[in-house]
Amino acid sequence: MTRAVITGAGVVSAFGVGIEPFFDGLAQGRSAIGPIRSFDASGFATRVGGEVPVGEIDARWIGERMQVSAPALGRWETRGLLRDRKVGFALLAAAEAWASAGCGVAEREAWLSIGLGMEQQFLDDLAELLDGDRIDWARATRGDRGATRFRSRFDQAARMLE
Repeated sequence: MTRAVITGAGVVSAFGVGIEPFFDGLAQGRSAIGPIRSFDASGFATRVGGEVPVGEIDARWIGERMQVSAPALGRWETRGLLRDRKVGFALLAAAEAWASAGCGVAEREAWLSIGLGMEQQFLDDLAELLDGDRIDWARATRGDRGATRFRSRFDQAARMLE
């Protein structure tokens, strides 16, 4: 039987960035659910959610937390890989897991397994197509439909770490 050992973990949640705020929130029995603030949810039936309390994700902010070189960040930004908040969150969680496992540059050949769940579209795009309580796909032009529905590859963060 093959065995796996979990040596590090990373979390980005509605409690904040990092495993400590996550476990503190759970241990204290707090709820991280609140009004949606990252986009105008007034047209949606649900206006509450568990949002990560981080405003804008930009290369400098991620670079400081992940210790990523400026050239690598520049390539990510030029290719538009950081425009999707969830990709940035996945990178931050992976960086925390890597560091909490005691890994650094010397362990570049070690394996990192990333488990995550991501939606396949930006809610901002869907808000523009909202008609009452349903999405009216007829409002999207044929050319925009694919870009609206699928913005980031599911494995985008893992591919960026290769």
